[in-house]
Amino acid sequence: MFCSFCGKVLSKEFNYCPFCGTTCKDVLTFENIVKESFDSVEKVNLTQGLHRLERLESHLVELEEELTAFLSIQETE
Repeated sequence: MFCSFCGKVLSKEFNYCPFCGTTCKDVLTFENIVKESFDSVEKVNLTQGLHRLERLESHLVELEEELTAFLSIQETE
């Protein structure tokens, strides 16, 4: 476990951090730190993926419009 204030490693039986005196109610466990890190990375990846899909959709719409314009020119000739 880690103290949420000073970041020192603590034993599970401590009620207070022996280094800074902070109560151990808000102690950070290694598992929670890793989980929070992966959760934030996953959120960033999902957000970036969504933005990429939106850009691809926009490019696809532009290409469809260009193709429609090209085909209409070909039909008039």
